[in-house]
Amino acid sequence: MPWDYEVVEAFFLNQRNQYLEVELSPHGQHLLLMLNGQRNMVKDKLPLRTFSADISGNTWTGQAVLPRSYFPPGVTKFNAYAIHGQGSNRVYESLYPAKNLDQPDFHRLEFFQDINMTQVLDHYDPHQVSNLWLPYETVVG
Repeated sequence: MPWDYEVVEAFFLNQRNQYLEVELSPHGQHLLLMLNGQRNMVKDKLPLRTFSADISGNTWTGQAVLPRSYFPPGVTKFNAYAIHGQGSNRVYESLYPAKNLDQPDFHRLEFFQDINMTQVLDHYDPHQVSNLWLPYETVVG
């Protein structure tokens, strides 16, 4: 997989440990997952209609439009990661690093930090539950 070499990942978490995981690669590959409880994937391969990436030298930029329905209700925490290189040259970066771990673990939710979703999404309503998340509204893993 291309993200075995290079990927950025963003996680949007609510207080019930429901989260959206977004993985984007510089070659246009992507993976979006819904998780209901830590590491408990309930939906994968969510479609992403708008994603573009541009590679320039040793850097790349990407832009994606995520459907609002993919976000769990009441997102309050966030973290982001980047992975570069391969083998012994592999580098892991984190916006809010997990401390004292032997191996990288992006699903350590206790290291996520606050995010104000009203600054991220126009007209964000933390109480709105999309049809995608409705089946998990009463059952948390």
